[in-house]
Amino acid sequence: MRRVIAPFVLTVLTVFLYSVALPPVPAFAQDSEPELDGNAQDKKLRFFGYFSQAYGSTDGHQILGITEDGTSAYYNVAFHLRYQPTANDHFVVQISRERQGRSPIQPHRDDVELDWAFYQHLFPTGTYVKVGRVPIPIGIYNELRDVGTVLPFYYPPFSLYTEGEFANETLDGLVVGHTFFAQSSWPLDVDVYGGEWDSYEISSSTGVVETHVKDALGAQLWLNTPVSGLRIGAGANRFDVSDGAFRVAERDRWKAAMLSLDGDFEHFLVRAELYRREIPLGLTSPPIAIPDVKSDSFYVQLGYRFDSGWSIHGQVEEGDIALDVGFLPPIEKPFWKDQALSLGYSFSPRLFPETSLGVVVKLELHRNEGFFVENDSGHSILTSDPAETDYALLSVSLAIF
Repeated sequence: MRRVIAPFVLTVLTVFLYSVALPPVPAFAQDSEPELDGNAQDKKLRFFGYFSQAYGSTDGHQILGITEDGTSAYYNVAFHLRYQPTANDHFVVQISRERQGRSPIQPHRDDVELDWAFYQHLFPTGTYVKVGRVPIPIGIYNELRDVGTVLPFYYPPFSLYTEGEFANETLDGLVVGHTFFAQSSWPLDVDVYGGEWDSYEISSSTGVVETHVKDALGAQLWLNTPVSGLRIGAGANRFDVSDGAFRVAERDRWKAAMLSLDGDFEHFLVRAELYRREIPLGLTSPPIAIPDVKSDSFYVQLGYRFDSGWSIHGQVEEGDIALDVGFLPPIEKPFWKDQALSLGYSFSPRLFPETSLGVVVKLELHRNEGFFVENDSGHSILTSDPAETDYALLSVSLAIF
């Protein structure tokens, strides 16, 4: 871990000296979405821009595209346009470009990708409809993946918000939403959705394989409590997966469910989510009979934001997999365990008090055990022990709105 931390010490000291040289300012809510200025509601065309650049290194294994030698080819940039011809109609387009070091996923990405492209209409009843390439309303972070200034870490928790393998950011289809009991102290936000998407799976034996998802149906519920900043969520979906690394039948019906606790207060952050997936493999012929796989993932985040602009976050996450291989005892193993600490600093209230620009620097340290080792194709969950990897990321994120 010492050799992982060393390249980042000078940067952290520089930021610290800068922070103590200026007077205190009100806490910057870096874990809430950027708000528009008062005149923005009169504008028909609005622009948002997000950019994150990072440098990362590990103590040995390659993980998430990060190498032992270190890499600065690590960034994410997104441009978001919103056109509002009337008070009840929106057209939204978001394009992005992402680089993830030496990740095996990188060659499968386009230079510029169309993230979102949808039309939204709000009815007099309060119901809204989104049609097109729409962000999937599931969990806390799925619609915030590109907004580095609001993420406690560079990535959302990997075991739940994977890079396409079991989860996806958007679907080509339809989302319908409504808020029930809007006038009560317990309003309930409900979204239902359906559609399809292209994705990919990662296997130690086959590498990265493209897949296609059809007939996806799902729902997300958020119960807002009388405590400001506290809400409780539940979501579920099912979809058919064709092609890919794990197909036996022409299509497999996958199922998933998520429970969420989201507490974002003035200074404190408390978040936790639990995600269960059921993946039918359909291998029923002896001696290797694996009819299905069950995977449970969870994370817990705790954070505190200081008035000085500093913030600190801790995170524990784990993803477990359980399968029955026929003549062998059932296998239950953690495929991903990660303990992380993030130290952040927001320059925005000090440098840009009158502008709509957010700038956040984060240093994060991770201790990982798992089977997502990208430089060892023989590291199998069936035959190997989890690989242990320490890695660190130093990032700067900007948001223009």
